[in-house]
Amino acid sequence: MANGVWIVRVKRNKVSVGIFACSSDDLIHLVDEVCDPNACEFKSMPPGGFVFGGTVVLHEIDEEQAEYAPVHIGDGYLTESWAEHAYDDDGTWWPFIIAEND
Repeated sequence: MANGVWIVRVKRNKVSVGIFACSSDDLIHLVDEVCDPNACEFKSMPPGGFVFGGTVVLHEIDEEQAEYAPVHIGDGYLTESWAEHAYDDDGTWWPFIIAEND
């Protein structure tokens, strides 16, 4: 399959694992960094995004001190289109198929 954005959840209890931007070939390896892909299913996401929490601060970066604002994800949220899609059982959820080595 092509590159895309995928949401992954646990099959048994529908707990979200994560959203991944990658090729479908790389997806299983990325999920494996977090949990057992055999326990998961995935589907592609429509246009949308993840918004970082907190107030957006627009300022110049001090190049001499290279002070960058830390990435704050704790209060983040999905855009409406992603939230509707991510928590919907409709659509095609695919199980991971893992070939066993003999």
